[in-house]
Amino acid sequence: MYKKVFRERRVYSFRQWTRKPFATFNSLKLLCKISVLCTAYNLANPVQKCSAQTDSLDLNMKVNLGEVVVSGQRTTTVYSQIARNITVITESNVKKAPELSVNELLENVPLVDIRQRGTNGVQADISIQGGSFDQTLVLLNGINLSDPQTGHYNLNLPIDIESVDRIEVLKGPASRVFGTNAFCGAVNFVTCDSPDGYIKASMLGGMFGLYRGSLSVNRKSGILNNFASVSKTGSDGYISGTGYNTINGYYSGKIVLNNNNIHYQIGLTKKDYGANSFYSAKYANQYESTRTYLASIGASLGSKLKIVPNLFWRKNYDHYILIRLNPEAYQNFHFTDVYGASINTNIKTVAGKFSIGAEYRKEIIYSTTLGKQLDSTEFLEVHSDPGIYYTKKDWRENASIFIEHNLTIGNWYSTLGIMANANSKLDEAEFYPGIDLSYKLNRNFKLFGSVNRSLRLPTFTDLYYNGPQNIGNAGLKPEKARTYESGVKYNKNGVDATFSFFHRKADNVIDWIWQDSFQKWKTENITSLATDGFELSLSLTDKLFKSVLPFIEDVRFSYSYTTIQKYSNNAISYYALDNLKHKITLDLTHNIIPKLAIVWKASFQDRNGGYLKWNSDSQIFDKEETVYRPFFLLDAKLLYTKNDFKMFIDFSNILNSDYMDFGNIPQPGIWVKAGIELKFDI
Repeated sequence: MYKKVFRERRVYSFRQWTRKPFATFNSLKLLCKISVLCTAYNLANPVQKCSAQTDSLDLNMKVNLGEVVVSGQRTTTVYSQIARNITVITESNVKKAPELSVNELLENVPLVDIRQRGTNGVQADISIQGGSFDQTLVLLNGINLSDPQTGHYNLNLPIDIESVDRIEVLKGPASRVFGTNAFCGAVNFVTCDSPDGYIKASMLGGMFGLYRGSLSVNRKSGILNNFASVSKTGSDGYISGTGYNTINGYYSGKIVLNNNNIHYQIGLTKKDYGANSFYSAKYANQYESTRTYLASIGASLGSKLKIVPNLFWRKNYDHYILIRLNPEAYQNFHFTDVYGASINTNIKTVAGKFSIGAEYRKEIIYSTTLGKQLDSTEFLEVHSDPGIYYTKKDWRENASIFIEHNLTIGNWYSTLGIMANANSKLDEAEFYPGIDLSYKLNRNFKLFGSVNRSLRLPTFTDLYYNGPQNIGNAGLKPEKARTYESGVKYNKNGVDATFSFFHRKADNVIDWIWQDSFQKWKTENITSLATDGFELSLSLTDKLFKSVLPFIEDVRFSYSYTTIQKYSNNAISYYALDNLKHKITLDLTHNIIPKLAIVWKASFQDRNGGYLKWNSDSQIFDKEETVYRPFFLLDAKLLYTKNDFKMFIDFSNILNSDYMDFGNIPQPGIWVKAGIELKFDI
């Protein structure tokens, strides 16, 4: 678990968390014990997490910590009874991390796999508990950002790392909460929620022509809270064809009126990047350009009976060029348009806590290659390239209703829920039942377990993409799975520890399979996969070291193991079987002199599966798979802080290790960056 450490010798206590949207994790800024205060329902309903601000707490009240109530999105949840495995990366961890992008922050989370094609947030895939990148739901302040075209664009976020307040990672299925896509887990990025007014500016530069500048403003004026950020990043690239330029812009606000509020956000991200071997090593000089826009508006009405309606919208444009210097040889244009509405109602009764609600979501794609052929009269001109037309289109609608009940009896806590989901591409409605249980052994130990069902629809790329190295499959079936999880949590005197185990049986798993006769990859349902894994995480704070090693601020260690058993033929898989088998991380933060600290990050990864190595001399792929080699990485960040001034030097891959996240795409060696950050109160 990740936590924020506070050294003030004050007693912070309170009756309950404020029942406003995004009040979840509000106390992370006040009590180090709350660093493990995570629940599946902190991620439960995207419609309630549209605001980037939170409410302040009354620090003058006193109550036993076990009585603290979490204001969840489905139903409220008590800290001592949480029954799901969630990791929180807090603001303190974000500020000290030797990473430059929000997705790289997740590298330290056990059972989370970040596979990078482009560095520093250009493009990366995220998977949880051995799943694929299309099986993880990504949210920004609770808004579902999953792209129906492909999961490669799920991390197209309109924010930079300086804007992130925390990241909440739910491990395990959440289909009964989110519907499709939350097949193996969900990740929620939460932006600034400080009540303080400030202007923050940062600049950095480094090897390979790296630069970045960012500016953010947070301001509270009467009933109106505002947060805005903008950033620009670029690099020449660490090897040929990996240079990039990105621009992010983001704004969120909230109007607070007693027990009611209105919250809204808008954002855009623009990425232009060399895609060297991104989708096929046969073509090294690929290029891609994406534009992502999002907006949402919602409200939170009432207190005892809370009603939360929301509207949301996301659009993504993609231009892909196979040979950068010769676009006419092969290029694709796509855009996806996603919009919808939802409503959630929470009710507290003598029989427990109930939540009931519904959501509607429509996904549309226009493309030159993906979808069903349009009549010539329906062609739509590509806005960025006059004279080129989208000739194909597809769409699907998704509607869901849910009900959930929480019940506490003694030291037992249970959550039982079900979601009914109907999709225009399925013949009948699907049901996602689930149950979570926890039992508090004593003040320090807690047992938890859950059983949940999940489903994922194929993306439009899975269904339709036909290219020089790929064959789509319009007859794909949706993936289905049932997951069992159990574990134990411990918290006492500066020590937080979690051990958990999971088993997932998935049917009709979708993957790209090598077709030797065509020398291409084709999407297929590869029958069944049984995935087993466990994690051990340990966090030690300065409270444990202050009498012996007072210069140490915190130590975090984690180890996770995953294995997959395939019930199908010996097909060569592109994604589904290339999960992390062993993952070990160790973080150490310690002071050198007052105001000067260093953060060490060491990691070891050993990946299952392999890849077909491209032979540049013979211009063909090898017949046999090349097994992924394990690798060890060491990063460090030297950080000087004085009041509102910060100066830092980042060292990535200090040992210059040779490694790959994806086959045939080498990752950069040592990379040194340096920068400053200034903050002004307003």
